[in-house]
Amino acid sequence: MNHRNHLSLLLAGGLIASGIALSAQQCRAEDPGYRKRVERRVEEEKAAERERVQRREAEAEEARKEEKERVARREAESEEARKEAHERAKRREVEAEAASKAEHERARAFELYESGKILEAIPMLEKLATDHPTDAVIFERWACSIATYAETLADPEARKQTRVHALQIARKAKALGDNSLMLRHVLDLPEDGSEPVLSTSKEVDVAMRTAAAAFIRGDLENAPSLHRSRPRAYPVLHRTDPTALHGWPPVPTSSVRTD
Repeated sequence: MNHRNHLSLLLAGGLIASGIALSAQQCRAEDPGYRKRVERRVEEEKAAERERVQRREAEAEEARKEEKERVARREAESEEARKEAHERAKRREVEAEAASKAEHERARAFELYESGKILEAIPMLEKLATDHPTDAVIFERWACSIATYAETLADPEARKQTRVHALQIARKAKALGDNSLMLRHVLDLPEDGSEPVLSTSKEVDVAMRTAAAAFIRGDLENAPSLHRSRPRAYPVLHRTDPTALHGWPPVPTSSVRTD
């Protein structure tokens, strides 16, 4: 094919394409719904795009809200944790203060007991027994104190009831595991709380009781007969094992006759 023929073919092709385009334009011009269809598609695409944008904005807003809620939850949890830590610290402080106070009360009650100030020790020991219901030593010393207190009472029936009370406390101390010599002396008291016999001599018995009552009240001026009387295994009056009694009552061992 020569150059002239090729050129002719290209010219013919261009004329055909132009004819097709012109024919399409004529069709569109002759079809009254075409433009509307095109406009509708354009609007639909715009609406779809707007929906996509709105969805993305809504999703972004939802993500922001969720993040804000997460931050708020973390802050609330942190604040709650701080409050709980503060409350725990406060509780520990209160417990430590209570423990310190209780230890001080215990030490003071034992100091009074061991120094022979039984009447002062009794209310403190009673409170300690209520606060520490499983402490055998507290119950032992409370029982001994009550047994001792009985000797200060003038009314025989009151002395009897007080000894019964001392026995009840002593049994609780024994049940908790205490088996000290002092406790055994209290447990040796008559079951009905009646007067234990300190001497077969009525005169000596009365003198010993009078001396014991004076001694317990701290009236040592009127208690000389205690140092001259024959000792018996009775917790208020005698010390048969000085190391076991921890210095109570505070009567010098050398001044107590053992014959």
